[in-house]
Amino acid sequence: MERVKLILAGFGAMSKLAWCPLIQQTPAAEMVACVDPDPEAFSEAIEKGYLTPEMCFSSLCEAIAVVKADGVIVVTPPNQHEAVCLEAAKAGLHILCEKPLAPSLEAAKRMVQAAEDAGVQLMIAQNRRHTAFIHTMRNLVQSNRFGKAGQVYVTFRQIFTRDSFRDTMEHPLLIDMANHHFDTIRYVLGEEPAGVAAVGWNPDWSRFRGIASAVVVFDYKRNLRVVYDGSWHAMNGEMTSNGCDWRIECEDGVIVCRGERVYTAPRGEYASGSCGGVLTEEKQVDMRYETTAYLFWEFLQVITEGRIPETSGEDNIHTLNMVFAAVQAVDTGKHVQIK
Repeated sequence: MERVKLILAGFGAMSKLAWCPLIQQTPAAEMVACVDPDPEAFSEAIEKGYLTPEMCFSSLCEAIAVVKADGVIVVTPPNQHEAVCLEAAKAGLHILCEKPLAPSLEAAKRMVQAAEDAGVQLMIAQNRRHTAFIHTMRNLVQSNRFGKAGQVYVTFRQIFTRDSFRDTMEHPLLIDMANHHFDTIRYVLGEEPAGVAAVGWNPDWSRFRGIASAVVVFDYKRNLRVVYDGSWHAMNGEMTSNGCDWRIECEDGVIVCRGERVYTAPRGEYASGSCGGVLTEEKQVDMRYETTAYLFWEFLQVITEGRIPETSGEDNIHTLNMVFAAVQAVDTGKHVQIK
């Protein structure tokens, strides 16, 4: 069976730690080119024999002119995504692009349209929705076992420590990290919000120039509220995973996620001040692949079988709607409607 030929565009930390090893460990895939404008980005990989100089190019345009490929994985900084994806679509390559898809909704829509016009698939790397605990919570909500969700609390507490483009972003939490969390909220609940209110701030010790702590409240057409409480410069101790801690309160019970383990409890009648009922741990769904490995497996199916990606560019517009509406709510201090 012929291997899927891939170009890796952008050779920073994510490529070196995740995408490059994943491609090289997958018999069905072959990396035929690597792209980065900084030649030093390749030096260590070449020295260790992971890459050859002939595979390394300074631009996607140069790589496309030399090698034959089926798809491209875009791992450049977000402000470069549009140009790279438009070049890939023009060349007829299927695209798996890191999130956030684009720095604006208008740019994202141009990218989605370009892929559609070229007859290629644009897939977004929303890997956080593909974990056993997120799939388990989604199944519980969609099964209606405890009735409809009425109020949901999603909490994120982590600290970001390495130098990156995020340091100078205006909204590193909302645009880069909460992007994942808002996407998983959509995935778990299966509903799109109608509006949002939000506040954001930074503590004195923040490494970020832009706002990296926020409380965001999404409202829905029906009587449902989702409260997102996130900080990317939390102090050590009782931090959450990158997938957040969750509390989904439904008509007839509660679904709770702590430390990526899922618990439930039926509705009970308890006096004010009591600790409530006992949570029971749920058996999580079995998954052959999770996070980035899941995305890569799906992308190979997109190329070889014509599969429509779950996190397509068109679907991702809904996630970006939440992201940019939350940014607007923080910047203006006003409630923002989500189209």
